[in-house]
Amino acid sequence: MPEASRESGTPRHVRRFSVQIVSADRSLLRQLARFLDEFGFDARAVADAGQAAAALEGQRPDFLIVDAELPGNSGLELCRAFCGHDQTGYVYTLLLAGKADAEELLEAFSAGVDDFLARPLVHGEVLARLRAGARVLEFERRAREQSRHDAVCGLPARGALEDHLRRRINSAAAERRSVSLVVVDLDGFGRVDQSHGRPAADALLRQVAERLQGTLAAPRQLYSLGGGRFAALLDAAQADDAVRWAEEARARLKEQPFAIGGASVTLSASFGVAACPNGEHTAEELLQEAWEAVDTAKNSGRDCVVRYGQFTDELKRWRELAAPGRMFELTTARDVMTPCAVTLRPEDAAGLASSLLARTRLPAIPVVDGNGKMLGLVAQPDPTGSGSRQRTPATVGEMLSTDTPRFEEEATFGELVDLFIREERPLVVVVRDGRPQGLVLRATLAALIEPVSAEQFAPRGPYRGDSEYLIVADPATVE
Repeated sequence: MPEASRESGTPRHVRRFSVQIVSADRSLLRQLARFLDEFGFDARAVADAGQAAAALEGQRPDFLIVDAELPGNSGLELCRAFCGHDQTGYVYTLLLAGKADAEELLEAFSAGVDDFLARPLVHGEVLARLRAGARVLEFERRAREQSRHDAVCGLPARGALEDHLRRRINSAAAERRSVSLVVVDLDGFGRVDQSHGRPAADALLRQVAERLQGTLAAPRQLYSLGGGRFAALLDAAQADDAVRWAEEARARLKEQPFAIGGASVTLSASFGVAACPNGEHTAEELLQEAWEAVDTAKNSGRDCVVRYGQFTDELKRWRELAAPGRMFELTTARDVMTPCAVTLRPEDAAGLASSLLARTRLPAIPVVDGNGKMLGLVAQPDPTGSGSRQRTPATVGEMLSTDTPRFEEEATFGELVDLFIREERPLVVVVRDGRPQGLVLRATLAALIEPVSAEQFAPRGPYRGDSEYLIVADPATVE
């Protein structure tokens, strides 16, 4: 099923979320890495905290999954050192643990842990937790993008790049010429910050920016993307021209060490090249292609230049070899439900129900009796306006719907899928002893088995400077 969806439902240009897994249990590492790779993540596995620290210094992942059973307290020490914010963005951290008491949970949260995964691993729960983390990462990304100037390097930043890129592409389309974009990712930049400190890392970025600018002639422009990443916008340049510039810039960065304090650092970089002939791309597409190319350069051993589409045939052969397995035997309704944060009583005012639905953005809210037993649901009003001539209800009881299917928490993933295939239901309710525990949406369940990528959570419209831009929707709930 994942492979089929890659062909039909996933955007052509995507950046996979990277996941660093740290556990002394090598069997678990293999199992989890295979599973995550199958569902569209870039999984990297290491067997101890020391190896993980070395890997994280070189390239920060989007997600960090740390086994609480690492020797000593090394797992939490790793979280303290690397999770949360750094110069490259936010690392969303999950601790893999069995039962933990309140003191252990408090220590984990103090170390920067964002969420927990229970032992034994349940595949559906892993995907659900990662999807929740993806929304946090997207929020953080959008917040960073609102800055249009990088004070460290003195360069225009991501927001300015997108604006300029749109204008250049529009001009290129009118004049039938090409625009190229090159993303530059410094190799091992994280080690400089760890070894020499933030002031030294900032000084290094300024020197790198100066050296890169020395290879650019107007109207070509350099931008800072943060975290040791830059972008060069090459107007009136075809792909071959951009590749030649990238090779020249790569050589210039390595030709002599950079001085930071009393030390010197030799630095290389990975370059991703994307071209837009005759204005045939949007700014977002061109930027995404450049990101994909630089990711390929990193995965090709770094310190190289990769043009977008250079290895398309190789990737196609790999996908033809990959085959999906049976991943959801242990997944239950409890693992994939959205917990019921609020409930209503039949005697509550209808206005309260409408207000809660609007504020929580839930498709429905359970209605319970005095013992907490479920009576039915109050749902969002029909957007088509059917029933608009009926009398406006005064209480929740008058709005109650009682025909929604209910499943116990232990119901299997397969049972849920069978119900949604058999019946045109938007959601089901998960109950325990007759009390509502959560909702499983048809759209969310379908989206859960899709490969997840940062682009699924990206805004559909252009960049905006107001706070509404920071709201991150779940793509499973958006028509």
